[in-house]
Amino acid sequence: ILLDVSPPYLKALVIEGALIFEDKNLELHTEYIMIRNGRLQIGTWEKPIQSKITVTLYGSKMSRFLPHYGNKVIALREGILDIHGKPVSHTWSRLDQTADVGATQIILLDAVDWKVGDVFVIASTDHDHYHSEERTVKTISVSGSKTTITFDEPLKYKHYAGIQTFEGKVFEMRAEVGLLTRNVVIQGDETSQANMYGVHIMTFSPDGDDSSIARISYTEIRQAGQAFNLGRYPIHYHLIGNVHQSYVVG
Repeated sequence: ILLDVSPPYLKALVIEGALIFEDKNLELHTEYIMIRNGRLQIGTWEKPIQSKITVTLYGSKMSRFLPHYGNKVIALREGILDIHGKPVSHTWSRLDQTADVGATQIILLDAVDWKVGDVFVIASTDHDHYHSEERTVKTISVSGSKTTITFDEPLKYKHYAGIQTFEGKVFEMRAEVGLLTRNVVIQGDETSQANMYGVHIMTFSPDGDDSSIARISYTEIRQAGQAFNLGRYPIHYHLIGNVHQSYVVG
């Protein structure tokens, strides 16, 4: 089946053939996606999706569980899961200069191809990881090998970038800056953060072999993971032995 329209809300999808997303702006809203000896294809490595695709999974701790896979899940049991968004030159970079409290501009060490409206995160450089900060690109310009980004909301915390020498040894310490925005998004519903109960992607091969193949690239996975539940990571390759054909990139 070629998915070329955004369908209404679906309780569940069981894919035993192939569901292939056309390269156009699409949304899919459902509670479960079960791939069983089938294929779910949102782009390929050779031909990644260029449009905006958003897949939203719904559910709570009280929702009915699929055996092994749980709920609010994209589940793969022998078959192929392909999710490939538009590649970007840099998924992350580092600060060229320290960004002080109140700053509305940063300079990156790399020439990146990020765009106005993209969301990025600046990592914390103190002892509190909650001091990482998300911002939205207002303007962006590349000069040589470096990029200048401006944003509206001033920084609340200092993010360090510099080189220091201790006892003759040189240490380069710079805050990482990561691009969060992708054109293909897999997400949990609006209750996910408050309930600490988001979407997860789980692949499982009953024989512990490579019969379940999940290839994911340049995809944004948000409102993901299920707190206090064992094995409910945003992406989970579960007991599938030595993995030769699956990957997560970008």
